[in-house]
Amino acid sequence: MSRCSRNPCETTSKFNSKLSVAIFSGQHTRTGEPHHWADQVVPVQFARDELGADLFDHCDARDIPEEVEDARKESFSRICSAVEPLFTSQHRVFVFMLFVCGRRFRLLRWDHAGLVTTPSADYYENHSLLCDFLWRVAHLDDTALGFDPSATRVLPGDPDYLRMDLAARHDPSDVDHAERDLHWGELEEPFVFDYVRPFFRASIATEWPRFRLQVSSGEMARKFLVGKPVFMAEGVSGRGTRGYIALDCRTRGFVWLKDTWRLSYVNFEKEGDILSRLKAAGIDGVPTLVCHGDVGNQVTVTGDWRERTHPLPSSTSPSSSKTNMSTSRPSPRSSSLDNRKRKWRDVVDDDVSDSALGEPSPQAAALSRCPLRQHTHYRVAVKEICLPLTEFKNGKQLVKIMLDCLRTHQQAATHPGVRLLHCDVSSGNILIYPRLRKTTDGTALELSRRIDEQMPPTATLKDRIGTYQFMSVNLLQRPSEYPKIADDLESFLHVMVYNDVRHLHSNCNDPVWWVTTYFNHYAGPGRMHTCGQKSVAIETSGRLKTLSPRGPLFFYSPMDGLCFNALQSFRARYKVMEYEPQAGALPCPFPPRSPPRSFRSLPASGDTHVYDRARSIGIDEKIIAQIEAEWDTWMPPDDSPTVEDRRLAEKLLDHQFMIELYEKVLGNPRWPEHDRITQPQPLSRETKMLTTATAVAVAEYHKRSTPAEPPRNKRRRTTKTQKNVSRPPRLQETTRRTRSQTRKKALTHPVHAK
Repeated sequence: MSRCSRNPCETTSKFNSKLSVAIFSGQHTRTGEPHHWADQVVPVQFARDELGADLFDHCDARDIPEEVEDARKESFSRICSAVEPLFTSQHRVFVFMLFVCGRRFRLLRWDHAGLVTTPSADYYENHSLLCDFLWRVAHLDDTALGFDPSATRVLPGDPDYLRMDLAARHDPSDVDHAERDLHWGELEEPFVFDYVRPFFRASIATEWPRFRLQVSSGEMARKFLVGKPVFMAEGVSGRGTRGYIALDCRTRGFVWLKDTWRLSYVNFEKEGDILSRLKAAGIDGVPTLVCHGDVGNQVTVTGDWRERTHPLPSSTSPSSSKTNMSTSRPSPRSSSLDNRKRKWRDVVDDDVSDSALGEPSPQAAALSRCPLRQHTHYRVAVKEICLPLTEFKNGKQLVKIMLDCLRTHQQAATHPGVRLLHCDVSSGNILIYPRLRKTTDGTALELSRRIDEQMPPTATLKDRIGTYQFMSVNLLQRPSEYPKIADDLESFLHVMVYNDVRHLHSNCNDPVWWVTTYFNHYAGPGRMHTCGQKSVAIETSGRLKTLSPRGPLFFYSPMDGLCFNALQSFRARYKVMEYEPQAGALPCPFPPRSPPRSFRSLPASGDTHVYDRARSIGIDEKIIAQIEAEWDTWMPPDDSPTVEDRRLAEKLLDHQFMIELYEKVLGNPRWPEHDRITQPQPLSRETKMLTTATAVAVAEYHKRSTPAEPPRNKRRRTTKTQKNVSRPPRLQETTRRTRSQTRKKALTHPVHAK
């Protein structure tokens, strides 16, 4: 156990401590200087013995004072900030962590599905447990400690280290990617665009460790050299996607390598297989597949542990435990520390077959109600290295790129042999790639787009891969519905609005706050945690607005007309969708009117008619007659969709309307050349895009807890709040325990993206 250097990527985190402690391997020992932060084997986190410092010490949630909840939130954020850099800088299947709170300690096991924690123990009274753990960590190999055996560290002195340095040098033969007409013979294969090498040079010009990664290629494995990821997904749980500009060890050329943890469901087709299908069908804008495949048998197991401690009811259990892990429970031997040096396949009970630890069967996937989804490690390499969408020059080019995306989406959705929807249209999944365009005068180079990922519309919301902020309001409201073309069209619009506000000049005084309120803060009309202000723009107003200054949002370009016309059609669609279920349930659009006064039943005996009372107190007969006439002729207002509403809604049944709208707007000669903000204000960590997994967890929590949850009797805060604390995130409701429940040998907790 030793000190280590500070991670340079964590300098802005409020949870950084002056001293980072971790357990290191002997092979990384450095005499006279701190260990490198990226060489940690087991991170160690210390906390004072205070109320709320150990967030895994459960009690009844209704009895927790607010300041204790704040302390639990801070403790959880600290341990997340300690383990997250290891998943991003190293290549880990899982990470062990030692958590010490006062005189008690816990052992935590993290993977991309969540974490498993042991009960706390007093290391003073039971010092043998801690010593046993430390002894076993010292004797376990790298694979047993969670390191990915398919990733090999490239150190100085290695020939591949020198190859990476040589490949990063400036090459005058690299091709300029600026839009222009090409001369004969100017662009010949193979070539490298001039933005690729600087990106690769930046990825290795840091203290970030370099690796040699293996990617499946049939029965063989190809090797690629990578440095720091160009893209890193935030948070510990989830897919943990990382994108690299990689150097192919076979061809010495550059490729784009994506490392992710995909959902382990048989109805989810691998991204590489989908790319092959799209390429074979002749779909434009699809990356060229180099190789892809799962990484060994690496899967997350936190969900399996949770199913063991929270088994399914016997009515849904299969007859044999060999087909469903959720019916089995870990034995004391399997949960003890001495079994952690063995592979997970060797630790399970004897009553569970090896097949249960692989990819789940369709029956198991259908029966499992575990909120922690199993993920499988997966890598894919493609030929094209693209620019991020944020590299567009101006608003007109952004519209042109989105138009290319719509055309590709139309081909993929309507081709008889493909018929795929994307279902994860987001700003990060739309990339820019220069392409050759044939003209009457020769060949031209222009910037187009590549769609990063395609997936079939076969999953419900709880299993759906998508970016919460860019998903359609319809899919957020109706989890059981399959995605439709209109849902992806709406996501394209949200992506464009997001980039418009972030990167183009407008009358919005605070773009960062606008993005936050539009996508995150506002709950939506009559719903909780459905979406942001976009629900108002899409369902109600049909236009973009600002609060500072209060009024319509303007970009002072043809972009205003594009957003307005598109929003009008989506507003009409939601009006029709809201009315149709009511029209199907009611035989008529309004309740039957009361009969005229002459046919109404007489008042009860001994009572005087209301109008006779009015006359008796001197109300004018003309006023009474007017009231009676209005009463007899009154009808409820007709808020059903108009003919124009239905016409606008029908336009979104296919792509043609949106494509024609974008084409028409691009022909407007009033596009400004320099309407892009030079340096937009950066988004805070809390404002950055969350994954759908977080949104689903919040929605499911409120759906379960709202009907029968009693009101919480919080204690009033009587002391001053501690510094740098805030309210903790909710854990899954199914992981809570009351005082009456028996404590388990191993507890599981889902990890929410921050």
